[in-house]
Amino acid sequence: MYRLKNQLNYYIVATQKITMAYRIFINTNKVTIYWLYRRLIMVII
Repeated sequence: MYRLKNQLNYYIVATQKITMAYRIFINTNKVTIYWLYRRLIMVII
């Protein structure tokens, strides 16, 4: 029983870490896309 609980805890922590990394990845991508978009507009205008 203890082992199962321990494993469950491990999975919860891993999921949280993955979610956090994913959020950071999405945020940096938003900034990059925005920056590229701005550069594109500057080139066109």
